[in-house]
Amino acid sequence: MHAEAIEYWHYLEKKGNIGLDHVINPFLYPRMVQFLVRHPKSTVVDVGAGTNTLALEFLYAPQERVLGLRGNQDLHTARAHVERVMGFEGTKEHVHQAKHNVSEAGNPANVSIAHWVAGAHAQLPLRTHTVDLVVSRNFFMHLDIDTLESHVKDLARIIRPDGQCILSILNPDYQKKK
Repeated sequence: MHAEAIEYWHYLEKKGNIGLDHVINPFLYPRMVQFLVRHPKSTVVDVGAGTNTLALEFLYAPQERVLGLRGNQDLHTARAHVERVMGFEGTKEHVHQAKHNVSEAGNPANVSIAHWVAGAHAQLPLRTHTVDLVVSRNFFMHLDIDTLESHVKDLARIIRPDGQCILSILNPDYQKKK
């Protein structure tokens, strides 16, 4: 049985990003839905957005194709409650690809991406208490301790008092082995 599980894991890795698709998204997406159904007209920020797949997948992918969204009875309401998703990414190549992905998706007006590099004193270009939901996948493990501390304080600054921050990180040792 153990050998079959390992073989299946390798099969899944070859099909895509196993960490995001089969570990993080099934954790993150239901929590996003749970929050968004209670918060209409939400502004969502994705920190370390990469190529903006979270925004496009969460808002527009067919539900049955995405682990973490399959069978979720509240997804339609959650999607309708999202006013906009703003992605922030530090790698220019990812931002370029993200803009291409948004264009390929028909340039939905409620999805954007911007180049922003986290630093010990860098603040997100957002006003205080203007964001309902902050999400981040596999971003925080790339920050040194000073940048992490500064960034967490900045997230606390931008989140509304009734807002939420959902962070998900794979074990960094797994990421190193890929």
